[in-house]
This record gives sequence, C-alpha cells and structure tokens, in this order.
Amino acid sequence: MRRVAVTGVSETPSIYRDWWIDERNRLEPVGSLNALLASDGGAYFKTGSTLHLKLVPQDGREWTALDICSSAGC
Repeated sequence: MRRVAVTGVSETPSIYRDWWIDERNRLEPVGSLNALLASDGGAYFKTGSTLHLKLVPQDGREWTALDICSSAGC
C-alpha cells in the first residue's frame, strides 16, 4: 500500500482503478484522511486542491493504476 497526494486539483475528479473506466471501478470520496487510510483503496480524499489516494494492488499484482479524470467516463 502506498499513499499519494496530488496537488493542484481544482475540480472534483472522477477516479477509476485499473484499466476499466466504468462505475464498477470508480473511487468514492470520503470525508477524512483517516477514512481513506481505513479503506480498501476504493476511495479518495480531497481537501482544498490536494487529492489524497491510497494505492492498493489487486491480489497477485505488484502494481496498481488509476485514471484521474475531470468528468465521469473520462
């Protein structure tokens, strides 16, 4: 597990895990950094213009990928 912070994010993003850009893999916003850290990686936390993400690889992988989009469905 890795935690990443991305700065300069002005709008509420649509974020998707792995290569599927659909609702099955869309991350949900949470209200605090603690809630993000307690999640299974299917969430994000945004405060001001900073986006906090928890990168959790799927079973059997050593990598993870996220698509961060300015609108749903990229």
